[in-house]
Amino acid sequence: MAGRRAAPGWRQHSRDRRTAGAVAAMVAVDAADVSPAGKGRAGAEAPSRAEAEIAGTLSTALVEAAVARRRVERVRHRVVDLPPRAGTDPARLRCGVSCRSSAALAPAVGFVLSEAATSRPTAGRGGHRPLDLGRLGAHQKNARRWQATLVFLDESGLLLTPLVRRTWGLRGQTPLLMTNARRDRRVSAIGAITISPARRRVRSYVRLHPNISIKQPEIISFLREQMRHHRGRIIVIRDRLNVHRGRAVKAFVAKHARLHLEELPSYAPELNPVEGMWGHGKGHKLANDCPDSVDDLVGTAHDKFHEYQTEQDLLKGFIRQTKLPLRL
Repeated sequence: MAGRRAAPGWRQHSRDRRTAGAVAAMVAVDAADVSPAGKGRAGAEAPSRAEAEIAGTLSTALVEAAVARRRVERVRHRVVDLPPRAGTDPARLRCGVSCRSSAALAPAVGFVLSEAATSRPTAGRGGHRPLDLGRLGAHQKNARRWQATLVFLDESGLLLTPLVRRTWGLRGQTPLLMTNARRDRRVSAIGAITISPARRRVRSYVRLHPNISIKQPEIISFLREQMRHHRGRIIVIRDRLNVHRGRAVKAFVAKHARLHLEELPSYAPELNPVEGMWGHGKGHKLANDCPDSVDDLVGTAHDKFHEYQTEQDLLKGFIRQTKLPLRL
């Protein structure tokens, strides 16, 4: 026992086979045999009080660590993950989850909850759908009293890049769409869905503008075209796009007593039936179409959107989808 030090070998051996009492006895022998200078019992000086306390503390820590290691359940050469379709214990999991909210737990653990800044007055819609429909009800009463035509107006854009949709093909041969389109080439479109004063006839109008953006002159030209197609008063319902509220558009409307402009609520595209026509036209009529140039896209889009003139049920479906109180 003289000169023996605590080697890693017996520590590893004690992890699995030796009891806590054996470990404590060996640690006590090691503390008595080993001197500060590393010499044996022969010729060694008696340890001081501080050194004895350090040895006792060390032996106690080693014993507690050994006991703790023996209590740990170990899995050797086994799969830890559950097998497929293995049952779980939801009741036990629910018991382990705290029922208190994060707001109640945050002060206890020292967390600081994040706070979102207040939104601007113009962010978000000003009201919910029933209030919006109530506002539109007054416009519809005016249209009924004036025997006016309702015109829903909206803008959109078409790209040379095809909109891919599921289609039919030969088994084992995946259909391929070949295109060399550029994203900077596009076709801007102005569309409208009109309802006759008697609420019996619904029509659609689309004007295409290749490689340009819709501005006030295009809006004025489209309104002038609507005045040629419809007699009597016209109530134009559009969103709050800046182009619709420009000075030139307001001056044009002021010169023609037949025209009346009404605005949809903010952030409410679902109230405009023209949005439904854009989505159906792009997702069905123009799906998987690969035009070679802007001219080809203009020709194809003109033919496809012109088909809506004979599809009254589809146009009325776009209007019913908005949930507006219109009797058709």
